[in-house]
Amino acid sequence: MRIYIFLSAFWVILHNCLQIHAANCTCRTATDDTEWFLLFKPVGLLKAKIISPANAGWANDGANMNTDSGHALVQTLAEWMGPILDDMTALGYSNTPPKSTITSQTTSSKGILMFGNETTDGFWLLHTFERAFPNSVAWSWPSKFTSEGHMALCLSISEDNVPLIVPALQYQEVVIYFGQVSSEKATEFADLTSLIDGSLPTITPPLWNQQTITTLNSALSTVVYSKTSSSRLEMYGSFLAKVMVVNMRIWAVTDNTLQTTCGGKIGFVKVVKSPVTIDGTQNDRSKDKSQWAVIDDKPVFCFTTNGYSTKQRTVAGSATCITQQVVSNLFATSAANFIPCPYS
Repeated sequence: MRIYIFLSAFWVILHNCLQIHAANCTCRTATDDTEWFLLFKPVGLLKAKIISPANAGWANDGANMNTDSGHALVQTLAEWMGPILDDMTALGYSNTPPKSTITSQTTSSKGILMFGNETTDGFWLLHTFERAFPNSVAWSWPSKFTSEGHMALCLSISEDNVPLIVPALQYQEVVIYFGQVSSEKATEFADLTSLIDGSLPTITPPLWNQQTITTLNSALSTVVYSKTSSSRLEMYGSFLAKVMVVNMRIWAVTDNTLQTTCGGKIGFVKVVKSPVTIDGTQNDRSKDKSQWAVIDDKPVFCFTTNGYSTKQRTVAGSATCITQQVVSNLFATSAANFIPCPYS
């Protein structure tokens, strides 16, 4: 009887330990795990708008973003904010790293890539928040974020996508503020280890890169376009419009060194007028950190990291483009008013 009681207690303790150390990393809305979501925090508001497979348009997020529970980002980043165990793989990068005063002048990308120890799945979160998000630190909300507009794109992915994401991040010249590869994944994630320690081969021309990744169950096809700081490519007219062979409407920071383009039948860049309306909210360009492009006559939306100016030719960055009809339609509506060609 004593042996039985001892063994029963042992298995309970073992089960509890395994439960405590099990970490499943995935994109999450306020209530459920999800294949992907696109989040927009309007200028001056605390509650974000969100699009995911669960809704056919914009929906309000579950809670204000200055609270530490009940909204998509805090739910998704639960494992990132907790202790990152040795058997987990995680990468945080930002041109404006948390706990730092450094601002990189050669890259514009921000994101978190994370895989747990319970499954082979993880998430890739792209975002626009400066000095965010420190690893192993509880959720906090700097007051300046409230007055700003922000965006985040989250993709739930399998580890098979890591060899495709690594070169994209290399071309983006990301500044890594936290990097760890599980010893159990040393072989599968060898390139990620090399990215973290800076031992990847030197990039040779062409100085841009294109990778196609998919979310779990192939629910969302995503093409990531990346460019180096030495490419001298302006993100929108010189790069995306030519590589994709499209016309586009863009919402991006601009210093007026570049304008809506003129002439020709393909390769137009039309600058969306400020303020832009997103789900009934008004957002001024000077306060909105989000940058994006919507492709004319195609169901494609791009989360972008670069401003629209001549200075951005020497800044590495990316456009993460998703083919999704609902998202495309919503942003096409928001982009209906654009600055006309100055010479027409």
